[in-house]
Amino acid sequence: MNRFKKATLSLLLVLLTIVLFLFLNPFPLPPSVSILKNSQSLKIYAKDHKLLWQTRAPTLEGYRSFVGLEQVSPKFLDLLIQTEDSRFHFHPGVDALALVRALWLRVKTGRFVSGGSTISMQLIRLSRPGLPRNFKVKFEEVLLALWLEMSLSKSDILELYVNHLPFGQELYGVEEAANQYYHKSAKDLSYLEAATLLTYIRAPSRLDYRSNEKKVLAIRNRILKKAGLPVSQNKDVPVVHYQKTREYYFPHVVNRLLKNKSPKSADIHTTLDFELQTISHEILVSHLKELKEQNVTQGAVLIANHQTGEVLVYIGSKNYLQASSLGQIDGISQLRQPGSALKPFLYALALEQGVAPDTKLQDSPKTFRTSHGFYAPQNYNRNFHGPVYFRQALASSLNVPALNLHEQVGVPVFYNQLKSLGFDELKHPAEYYGLGLALGNFEVSLWQLVQAYTVFANLGLERSLVLTKNQNSSTQSILSPESAYMIRDMLSDDMARSLGFGEEGVLAFDYPVMVKTGTSQNYRDNWTVAVTPKYVVGVWVGNFNGRPMKNVSGVTGAAPVMREIVEHLYNQNPWSSWLNELDLPKKELCTTNSCKTAFWEFDAGSIQSNQFVKAKQNSLKILNPIAGRRYRVDPYIPIENQKIPVETTADYAILKVIHNNKVLQPTQSGYFLELIPGKNHLMIESKLQDQPQSLIYSVE
Repeated sequence: MNRFKKATLSLLLVLLTIVLFLFLNPFPLPPSVSILKNSQSLKIYAKDHKLLWQTRAPTLEGYRSFVGLEQVSPKFLDLLIQTEDSRFHFHPGVDALALVRALWLRVKTGRFVSGGSTISMQLIRLSRPGLPRNFKVKFEEVLLALWLEMSLSKSDILELYVNHLPFGQELYGVEEAANQYYHKSAKDLSYLEAATLLTYIRAPSRLDYRSNEKKVLAIRNRILKKAGLPVSQNKDVPVVHYQKTREYYFPHVVNRLLKNKSPKSADIHTTLDFELQTISHEILVSHLKELKEQNVTQGAVLIANHQTGEVLVYIGSKNYLQASSLGQIDGISQLRQPGSALKPFLYALALEQGVAPDTKLQDSPKTFRTSHGFYAPQNYNRNFHGPVYFRQALASSLNVPALNLHEQVGVPVFYNQLKSLGFDELKHPAEYYGLGLALGNFEVSLWQLVQAYTVFANLGLERSLVLTKNQNSSTQSILSPESAYMIRDMLSDDMARSLGFGEEGVLAFDYPVMVKTGTSQNYRDNWTVAVTPKYVVGVWVGNFNGRPMKNVSGVTGAAPVMREIVEHLYNQNPWSSWLNELDLPKKELCTTNSCKTAFWEFDAGSIQSNQFVKAKQNSLKILNPIAGRRYRVDPYIPIENQKIPVETTADYAILKVIHNNKVLQPTQSGYFLELIPGKNHLMIESKLQDQPQSLIYSVE
């Protein structure tokens, strides 16, 4: 009795298991079919939907494009079911009549003439490629097909099937085949095209229209005849194909996108402008040919719409496949020293601290003490210009005024601003870089630099760059609108650039364009960034192997590339003004004592912004000489040639300079102090406060 109960219980458990398996379906899909659901090529598109790149399926071979059943031509589906599985909608995954017929033909002929496989069984076979065609495998297909039918609807099964049918030439799925063979979507296939494609699924490795056209035609016509479609008028129509050559574009962009992309992710729709990228690449290559004699082998271009953050052009090198110039290196993300390209952020920070835009800065020979020793900077043109206005010092990229400002602003303050802008390679404390931050003694990428320059385009807001349409660009406040606007205005002023670069040069435009160049030490890197009312254009030229160029500066290297690109942008959609102008008052300033030449500068006294209101409340500060410092007389230089320049936070406000109780007269280049041994007393009266500023220093 106990044994009978046990047997009965065991039988009930088996039946319960079968019921659970068939009706409750604890496994959503056969494992091999699960792979099919998650296996398709990843496609990367340009902004205009042009295909840039297509990967092979990550878990299976070949190129696969997945589309919904509603996106497949009913004509194709009709022929498919009629020729492959006419009772598809009525059987449970296995067609008993077809199996019996197949077995009978196997016994009669000694070989498999017909497999008797349903679409469900064929889908199982597609999900398990490489297995032999024998009874064991066929029996497994039967069981798995039953399982599949209990897991998915007929429509879902058919959808999976048409998306993984093999069509030869590494093409899988009807969408991929229609696109490659007929340059159309699967939903637009005609009966003739559908019948032609269906010939390939029978033996995709053997039935190639290029070598077996007659056989393909014969099978195609049999398919049409079986479906009751007219054959006579089509029987001699050749198998016309226009198979596309698989083209790939913009590999640096693709590498960047795929680096952080999951294989199961959806297709990538980028923000790239295919036409603009192509034209910009041609411009870059053309100019690099001209620079070949100056030992320039590579370049990179990044263009972004600063209103949206969308990257429109991403050129990592002149030729990805050119091994001799290390073309596979991505010049957009590679880290290089920026030279003077960071000066606008320093000058903007000085304005933030209340330094007036009409301040005069001293440009004369000077040695600075740094954490790595002493440094005596030179200008690009090897000339010094004495006292120059803030605007001139910035636009002409003069080095001594920049370092003087850096001392005034403070190294930690500028360091923190650069960190907030996204320059992540500042790994060491601020003291490690010192005043060299102003001259770019650390490494940045072109991506970081272009993104940082959106601050000036957007009046103090930095906008993050995005490469894909599903990314959201964000903004963060870095500068006041007034400071960003004034820097943009100064770097759009060709006259202000004339001290350093001359007039009417490659940086001069007849319409609003903010431009800044940068050259690293020993001419290893050359940069130019331009800001227009809509775009930021960044260009780098140099050598990926680090070899120096031959006397190539921002004006002769990257700037001509930038200029031609900006001219193209302007010709496509001209502009006459900035979109976000500020109404800031200006006043006329003389550039010489005789006032033969003059220019208009922002009037800090009339600008009611916090930084200038606060600055007007502050007293003038003496920057040079430094209180308590000991200065030494150089015995090898005539004493009359050794003088200390007087520098303050507001040279324009000086009323009187008194040195050792003697009133000094200004020279054309400003005030200079003779080296008098012993303690020296300096006092300066200004119009900013009632009490004079004074200090004591010594000379040995």
